[in-house]
Amino acid sequence: MKKNEIRKIISMAGVAVLCAALAGCSGSESTSTQAETDVEVTYQTEDQGEDTLGEKPEGEAPGNPPEGQAPGNPPDGQAPGNPPDGEGGGFGGGGSSADIDYSASTEITSADIRNGETYASDTADVSALMISTSEDVLVTDATVTKTGDSDGGDNCNFYGLNAAVLVKDGSTATISGGSITSDADGANGVFSYGGNGGKNGAEGDGTTVIISDTKITTTGDGSGGIMTTGGG
Repeated sequence: MKKNEIRKIISMAGVAVLCAALAGCSGSESTSTQAETDVEVTYQTEDQGEDTLGEKPEGEAPGNPPEGQAPGNPPDGQAPGNPPDGEGGGFGGGGSSADIDYSASTEITSADIRNGETYASDTADVSALMISTSEDVLVTDATVTKTGDSDGGDNCNFYGLNAAVLVKDGSTATISGGSITSDADGANGVFSYGGNGGKNGAEGDGTTVIISDTKITTTGDGSGGIMTTGGG
């Protein structure tokens, strides 16, 4: 006889016993009887054997992953989509400054003092003024204008490509007075690039910009007023 047939017979016998018990108590007017029964439905397949319909291992929700791991979580210690250590990703990491062909309408490459001069660029990826020296430079009362959209992406955001004023290579540049205006995508106003691979506090060229009393206006997408990266 199959197991499910045996269970039916046992259940019917249980009902008969219950009815007899109720009949025995019917003579008492003040007694009320409440019976609670559990109904168990079973099925059997050739491959799986007997199991309770809808049951699952105790304490485990349907479809749960192994203990301690949320669905879809990456390996411990790594956020979804994060790049390997030391590499930029998503918002950062556009190669390195060595891969960039920097250019500017005016470039200062040694210690210098400039006063009251005008610097302008209307070409994509060409700065109006670039200071690329390890020496000190002083610029006062300058008028700087920059147009010319860039699609350089992270090269603009992290390495200063297309900035109106770009300072790099370890200079200490002091800018005082005047105005700096950029109206182009990816054209930051003043950009100080430290050049040490983007690791603040690491050894690098230590580029420094000291700026005061200067009006800076930027209107293009991805154009900050003053930016510093690479430990600058």
